[in-house]
Amino acid sequence: MNGKIIDEDDRGIGVRVTDNNQVNHTVAVGFDGTIQGHSQDGYHDEAAKRTHDDNERVEQARRFARYYVFQERGYDTLRPLKKPRPPLVFS
Repeated sequence: MNGKIIDEDDRGIGVRVTDNNQVNHTVAVGFDGTIQGHSQDGYHDEAAKRTHDDNERVEQARRFARYYVFQERGYDTLRPLKKPRPPLVFS
């Protein structure tokens, strides 16, 4: 995947993402990581009408956009990982 910041305003940052199928996505990412908008030119607009693989590619583009904003601008756009549970100890 490739990314490019295409816009920034007082609500967030616009990112152009090209996925591994060469489909272009435009993703609006809020400064807190919320996805404010997403358009793309290669998959059905309705999630229910996309294949499982196509839905995964759309989600990957959104995750990549959040990561890209974090990397390029330093905003806290990534969700924290769940804390791993400590291993069970049996005596």
